[in-house]
Amino acid sequence: QVWIPMLLGAVYLGILVFGPPPPEGADFFSLHGVMTFFTSPWAVVMGWVHYLVFDLFVGAWEVRDAKRRQISHWLVVPCLGFTLMFGPVGLLAYLALRFGMKGAVTLEE
Repeated sequence: QVWIPMLLGAVYLGILVFGPPPPEGADFFSLHGVMTFFTSPWAVVMGWVHYLVFDLFVGAWEVRDAKRRQISHWLVVPCLGFTLMFGPVGLLAYLALRFGMKGAVTLEE
């Protein structure tokens, strides 16, 4: 459903535009600056929404790709759980599954 990422995108944009300013010293150019940014509860919500949207996008891609490659949905389900909870680990698990079953090493559709 497209309305879920749209709703989450609107929440993200609303906090970005109307939320409080970031803490002093917050930036995305150093680890310290990022850590400072996430001392704000609003920044944590934005980060959570950011990850959630991208995890949902990656999970949807995994499902579509598996369907195209005729990989059983039941084999993809554990990868989806990992994608939701641990993002890159779930994608890695799906890519390993795909390679093991189909020998696919490309991301081309």
